[in-house]
Amino acid sequence: AGAADDERFFVADASEPVARLRFSDESIAGGSTIVTGDASQSAAIALVGSVAWCHVDATSGQPCIVAENLLAKADGTGTLIACTARTAADCPGLAFALNRGVDALVLD
Repeated sequence: AGAADDERFFVADASEPVARLRFSDESIAGGSTIVTGDASQSAAIALVGSVAWCHVDATSGQPCIVAENLLAKADGTGTLIACTARTAADCPGLAFALNRGVDALVLD
């Protein structure tokens, strides 16, 4: 049996600095980037307000600070924030960043 029409999954096109996140039906869901410094964090922030989902992998630095910056910028825009967590220790900080938490955790 095939997947129901409303069951969709994300596919990332990692050929660009900010990868396009697409649903299985090819519609654009958002963007994803690896945050390693100010420039890549600015690229992630630039997505806010123009996409449904913004995913960041900031595990090489300070993921909670990046999450808080994105959550502050995304407040009221409709953009949902997903962050990668590499360890169990990352999860509580991301889940409760700015007393709100990110909208999704991506476990590596």
